[in-house]
Amino acid sequence: LQKIEVLQPISSDKECQLFATNKTDLILDLNVEKLENTFGTLVDAQKGKNVLHRVIFQRGNKVNFIGFDCATLPFRDQRVRKAFLLSVDRERLFIDVLKGDGNIKAKGFIPETNYYEGKALKKVDFNPVQAKLYLLEAGYNLSNPFPQLMFYYSAIEGSLSDNYLKEVCKQISSNLGVSIIPKRVDYNERKLAIQSGKAKIFKAAWMADYPDPEAYLGVFYSGNKGKNNAVWNLNNFKSKDFDYWYERALLEKNQVEKHKFQLACDQLLVDEAAVIPLYNEDLFMVLNVRVRDFKLNPNGLLDLTSTYLKEVKVN
Repeated sequence: LQKIEVLQPISSDKECQLFATNKTDLILDLNVEKLENTFGTLVDAQKGKNVLHRVIFQRGNKVNFIGFDCATLPFRDQRVRKAFLLSVDRERLFIDVLKGDGNIKAKGFIPETNYYEGKALKKVDFNPVQAKLYLLEAGYNLSNPFPQLMFYYSAIEGSLSDNYLKEVCKQISSNLGVSIIPKRVDYNERKLAIQSGKAKIFKAAWMADYPDPEAYLGVFYSGNKGKNNAVWNLNNFKSKDFDYWYERALLEKNQVEKHKFQLACDQLLVDEAAVIPLYNEDLFMVLNVRVRDFKLNPNGLLDLTSTYLKEVKVN
């Protein structure tokens, strides 16, 4: 029997170093910016010392988004959430920070897959002028300034995700004239801050564990909120219209009608700015060639039940 050892958390530089020296066999979620430094130097390549590897790329279904505490102020007010939604320039962030890694979430929340098509949804545009108007309509002005907020997120310091989320905070602060301070914490601290209501705005992500739009929409169904559903509806989002269409979709047997109801739910999440969808994260992994029978499904779940190691001899 061969055991599986998971190293977490470590810096991305350390991760690449371990792989390049044959001390690890798999890198999950390798950033594009680290690709050229992962396999050793040019001199190593000329001497035949590079790690033999293969790259696995797959369009991912993981949705990265900004969540709000929709049950309390200031984000209980839909106009405030809309202001934040329109203040983020996804395209510039995608080009300048992500360097083209992933796919912009320009429409809806559910990722485009072979079981869901969201072309009929309305595109969310970057509109800082309208964003400021929404904030004024919500009653925030010079005599009633918007409160300073901490933006909770988990990321490795200096990573692509870390830089991206800091830039998101800068954009929101600049475009709305408010103070949003990035607060990098570990996963458990972020989770506790969200559950306790301390975090009013935070970075989150969702990847369904089965291929169905319901697995994404269920995150926002008010019936899924409770002590036994700590990972569902972290936003405390509650909408009678959303719940109605969600329940209709669950009960509908006709797939065409079901899809219409799911589209209605997806569009409503944007119309009511339940969250700020940012981008879909592609699956980009590097595997040592000695790893055999490795399986990966579209949702990013690894099946290692039949995986084994077989050393490769190079003449």
